[in-house]
Amino acid sequence: MKKIIITLAILFLQNTSFAEFTQQKCSRVLTHSGDVQIQRDYDEVTRNCFISIHPMSVSDLKYRDFYFNNDGLFMVFNSYGEGNSSSTTATRSFYLFPKLNDYPDFSIEENGDVLVKTVSDHYFLFDSKAFKIKSVSPGSFTEKPLSKNNKGGVEIKLTSGFWLDIGFKMGGMAEENKKGTTVATGSKKGQCTLKNTDLFDYSQAANYEYSFLYEGEAMSLFLKNRCQIQF
Repeated sequence: MKKIIITLAILFLQNTSFAEFTQQKCSRVLTHSGDVQIQRDYDEVTRNCFISIHPMSVSDLKYRDFYFNNDGLFMVFNSYGEGNSSSTTATRSFYLFPKLNDYPDFSIEENGDVLVKTVSDHYFLFDSKAFKIKSVSPGSFTEKPLSKNNKGGVEIKLTSGFWLDIGFKMGGMAEENKKGTTVATGSKKGQCTLKNTDLFDYSQAANYEYSFLYEGEAMSLFLKNRCQIQF
């Protein structure tokens, strides 16, 4: 009986294990799997390693894609068609914490789906055939069709760590708005709304750099005290 249980456990692990991640810090990659284009590169302006997940098939500049970097950013980018970017593009920005990995990574699964591992050790699985989010773990999500009226179309709820929802903005990023607000949420308990100036350093705003006022453990302590978050 014991031998049978061990054998079943091994089979379960084999059936649920992920493909190998690249284990490379930020080597340049441009590849695809099915309808998912994967780009990994280094942003010279923000000094961030990033992974961009983009659809291979785009019609009339109407699409949604996704961006992850080593600041913890998970950005949803929407393009609504041709025209001025202020009225035809928009972003929804989330930051996922705490940082447990130095950089985001990805793998291509046996069935072709693409798995992104964030710096907060959350996993976003993308359907390589339908180009959509298939799962977010540990946690849950909703994804709605492309529309200017659904705040980017993606909502997340994590069951580990904590996250900042910076919000939705047409023609830019919500971080740019000094008068804006951000919602901080703990995976176990706690939520509050903060002014963007409580979180971001706008002293370099002329260079479009919006770094956090707190990093690492300092960010965790700030939100635990200010918002009573638990994670």
